[in-house]
Amino acid sequence: MKAKTILNLSHRLSWVTDKAETCDTKHYGRGVFATSSIAKGETIAFFGGHIVHLSEVDLLDISAQDTAFQISEDFVCVYKTEAEIGLWESGNAGDYFNHSCEPNCGFNGQIRLVALREIDEGEELTFDYAMCLTSSFGDMDCLCGKIKCRRRVTGDDWLLPELQVTYLGYFQPYIEEKIERLNKRTAAHG
Repeated sequence: MKAKTILNLSHRLSWVTDKAETCDTKHYGRGVFATSSIAKGETIAFFGGHIVHLSEVDLLDISAQDTAFQISEDFVCVYKTEAEIGLWESGNAGDYFNHSCEPNCGFNGQIRLVALREIDEGEELTFDYAMCLTSSFGDMDCLCGKIKCRRRVTGDDWLLPELQVTYLGYFQPYIEEKIERLNKRTAAHG
């Protein structure tokens, strides 16, 4: 599979398929859009960065905090150096995937983003932040405008039963494990 290198440093921090590009959106800054059709299950991106404990995120510069991407209960990936953040801000990184309450992408593992369905050329590539977020550091108002819009994205959205059913198999592994433990506890007490 042919792909774009996101950062031309000593190692790649993120990878995005060559079937996508970062562009301005009509309503909320930048986003990632399909430049050709993408098949269901096809790899869209691999996210990367420096691994930082969640308790350290508040100690980072605001620009580095903006790049934080939760990968486990206690850890996030972030871009930390000026060069990494500069490339991210210029739109050359995979971190312009916006949230949607009706996404067309989901996770296969901690850092691999895949297509949930066939995606047409020109569509914005989105995922529901509930698929990777269990911390309040990413809470925000939702601007997706979809029929099923929740209006607010929080670190507790993964707890919503309808999302657990809809995104089964597309949450990051640590969230799938949390859901499984929660369901076992509920069954034991129910």
